[in-house]
Amino acid sequence: MKENKTKLPGRVLIVTSGYPPIIGGSSTVFINLLGNIDPSTFVILTKSWGYGLGMEKPKGYNVYRVPRLKYTFLRGQRYWEPLIKHFVVSRIVKMGMRAIREMKCTGILAAFPCLPYMEAGYLLAKKSGLPFSVYLHDTVLEANVGQLFYENWARKIQDLIFPKAKPIFVMSEGIKQFYKTQYCMDTIVLSHCFNEPLPQEYDSESTNKNNIINLFFGGNIYRTCLSALKNIFVAIKNEPDIHITISNPYTLHPGLSLPDNRLHHCFSSERYDFLRKLMQSDVTIVPLGFTKEVHHGEISTIFPTKCIEYFWAGKPILVHCPKDYFLARFFEEHECGMVVSDPDPQTIRDAIRKLINDNELRAKFIKGARKALSLFDGKRVAEILSDNLFKR
Repeated sequence: MKENKTKLPGRVLIVTSGYPPIIGGSSTVFINLLGNIDPSTFVILTKSWGYGLGMEKPKGYNVYRVPRLKYTFLRGQRYWEPLIKHFVVSRIVKMGMRAIREMKCTGILAAFPCLPYMEAGYLLAKKSGLPFSVYLHDTVLEANVGQLFYENWARKIQDLIFPKAKPIFVMSEGIKQFYKTQYCMDTIVLSHCFNEPLPQEYDSESTNKNNIINLFFGGNIYRTCLSALKNIFVAIKNEPDIHITISNPYTLHPGLSLPDNRLHHCFSSERYDFLRKLMQSDVTIVPLGFTKEVHHGEISTIFPTKCIEYFWAGKPILVHCPKDYFLARFFEEHECGMVVSDPDPQTIRDAIRKLINDNELRAKFIKGARKALSLFDGKRVAEILSDNLFKR
């Protein structure tokens, strides 16, 4: 029996830099979302990939890829990069107009956090006259504060898209609340979703073998989470029974190290293999914040995409972030994990061991996580997009 998938209005050109095999949260967001949508109602405009390992690519979608611009031979690359970025926008627009013509697209949905693709989406809508909407995985301006060229560019793009986009979708309730307070602007939450079937039941008993506690972190390590992750490493450095697995393909920051081969660094391009490694852990970790490099309006609204996968895994979750973040409020309100807002190493160590040793607490958090997972049901999220796209 053919599965009934949600249909978008007409045929939508989705403009995004985050799409497999490109590795990152945005790619995961789109793969999970589009898995619930009829492929005949969308077309992907994204960038080419030429960096070796990547995420598993879905099949059966119409995808237009913008050729990579090779400029590593230029001297003073940092000086030239702003000019090159603007040149990239024109290449995206050119490929996008081709996609619109060939696929007879009827609307445009541009995704952030990539400034060139966001601007290109706006320009494509302006040039083609098609309705325009945006999907913000991060705040636009606040995510670029402190990076002079990009901050100015983000401000310009924000001024362009906010009045024109119908509507503005945002990744989390945290971003929605921030935009309402900061800009008096209404947005629609389009959460990251999850499509895998739930296990029949979870075992809330501690399963660590050989008296080894296995922590797990899956995904890219951004400046938003590096400091908090370092805090966890400091806390467990002299704890020989605590190991940590980090799943991503990139070279790790020098500050992330443990003695006695207790750091396991791996990468799984296939989703099944990634989820299998996740299920083998004892405690999953969500580090965020404790840095002055990122604007508070950006970092305090983040809800990492990995959280939904952690909810599914049925393992206790340790969240390490300041208590005034949306992330901390969500986990405390839904009782789906332990929040540690104190960077003190002993406090972090105590929390990890409590999650292992207190079966009643584990059971409460695992039950809360399973209940919270229903908020991110793929069909529900896809219908929110379909029902509201291009409507004010």
